[in-house]
Amino acid sequence: FAVTFAASDALTLGVQYSQAQDEKTVNAKEEKIMALSAGYNLGGASVAVSFVDVENLGSTATAGKDSQGVVITTKIGF
Repeated sequence: FAVTFAASDALTLGVQYSQAQDEKTVNAKEEKIMALSAGYNLGGASVAVSFVDVENLGSTATAGKDSQGVVITTKIGF
């Protein structure tokens, strides 16, 4: 699921959640992804920041790896 909210004309906030499991792998663990995002519109430019947290990356049957990351994007229009 995903939910976004326009807090103002310039600020947007969001949360995303996803689950997946590899059906082909025996005893595969469920992969869970949670992301929080914020975007700000400065008129001709915009910036967005997302934090992503992943549990059991790859849905392997053994101990899955957890991962986290931050993504920053900018866009400039003329």
